[in-house]
Amino acid sequence: MDVKKELKGEALEDPGSLPGKSRFVPPLLNPPSQARRYGNGQQVAFRQLRRLYFSLSLLKVTLINLEPQSQKKPPGGGEEKEGAAGRSCESQVPVKAFKAHSDAITAARLCCNDRCILSSSSDCSAILWDVEGFRPLRTFSGVHSRTITECVPIPNSNRMVTVSWDKEMVAWDLETGHVLWKTKLGGLLTSCSCSVDGRLLACAADPQRAIYICSASGGQTLHHFSNHHSSTITRCRFDPTNQRVASVSADRSIKLWDVQAQRTTMSISSNHSNVVSDCCFNSNGHFLYTASWDKTLKLWDLQGGEFRSQGGTTLQPSHEGSVSSCVLSADATLLVSGSYDRTVALWDPSLLCRTLVLKGHSDWVTDVSLSADKKLVASSSKDGTVRIWNVENIDEIPEVMQKKSGEGTGVEILKTADLGAADALRLLSPQSSAQIPTPAAAGHVTSAGRVSASQMSDVIASSRGAFISLGPSETGPELRVDDGSWCYHGYDAFRDAPLIT
Repeated sequence: MDVKKELKGEALEDPGSLPGKSRFVPPLLNPPSQARRYGNGQQVAFRQLRRLYFSLSLLKVTLINLEPQSQKKPPGGGEEKEGAAGRSCESQVPVKAFKAHSDAITAARLCCNDRCILSSSSDCSAILWDVEGFRPLRTFSGVHSRTITECVPIPNSNRMVTVSWDKEMVAWDLETGHVLWKTKLGGLLTSCSCSVDGRLLACAADPQRAIYICSASGGQTLHHFSNHHSSTITRCRFDPTNQRVASVSADRSIKLWDVQAQRTTMSISSNHSNVVSDCCFNSNGHFLYTASWDKTLKLWDLQGGEFRSQGGTTLQPSHEGSVSSCVLSADATLLVSGSYDRTVALWDPSLLCRTLVLKGHSDWVTDVSLSADKKLVASSSKDGTVRIWNVENIDEIPEVMQKKSGEGTGVEILKTADLGAADALRLLSPQSSAQIPTPAAAGHVTSAGRVSASQMSDVIASSRGAFISLGPSETGPELRVDDGSWCYHGYDAFRDAPLIT
């Protein structure tokens, strides 16, 4: 038996399973009870391999850096009673705490028009919660034999899917709790995503580092490709068009796989310095946010491609611990992240900055979810609770108001602006109200953004065949359309002004 080859195919355990240690378990040891099925010779070999693995562990030989970073004793926390309601002490945001699972919670998703929450857990069960009554409505158990890594509501239906380290993908009826179908895939399932139209499922499997594309109606495998990454795939997500699947990995890379062409169309070696743990698209699929164990979140312009030379744009300030999860609102005005520093953070994507930190979990935050109206944030934690934060009135919190006014310098482009030769963009200075006509401005602005003056090279909006951006030039900073149709030099004179139509 070639031990090196076996160890090379190791499977990533839950980063929350061993605080302060890396956990990289050979498939042959997962689960240990399988030794009983082997003959005497195989049993001896198995015991030898097991002793070798634990010897390596005792010698603290780290095969790969897969250790999340977190504070030892971050502020906040404490035990919560089931159904407890109150306010986050520091942020004064109303919060409810739900507790019914007997182990760490791996995922929490708002569903059923945001009236309910789905949670999954290491206790091998999933629970459907009523948000208003903060009580469990139904428990889904008795099928999975190992940690459920993710629970996914199927859009426009009363169904959900759970995936697990037991290699099973199971579809459930939310109303009856019955199993609709289940299928066994080729590895430990680490992530699952459903297409917006509810037709397809994408699942990540380890140690094959594979992506499975399956039918949501019956679980049949439609496409399967192995060795998609060089290490464990931590998250996979469909884009809003249902045409691509983004995947991120412990190898720190980002890949986009085209469902129709059945091939990888983009591969990004990210400038994250540790495991990339999660990702989320904006509504048109042109931009992608990533979360990482290096404590940061980054923004990637997939259409403009500036990341090829500059890497992703880092949001500031970073978390104090590894970032586990992220989710973006449909209108791209609110980004939410969860971290192993036991906090939930709210971000203003247009300012590329954090506006508020929500504290209360007593252990690592494993997942976050956001309601369609942006009023509720759901978070799950290794502390065994799901929390619902009411963020409807956060703009009235002095801390948020101060940050938005203090960071509100840069350029903003409205979401929909038809630009023709006779039209002009106006760059307004708060002091002088001066405006700058832009001759032959091309295209139709389809996305919005604000970039501070320090982010002079970042693309801030896209148009047909062009990108409006800030960037350096031989004569100084300029505001330009990258197709060369026009540019304005000397942008610094108006750096505090919004760009409007």
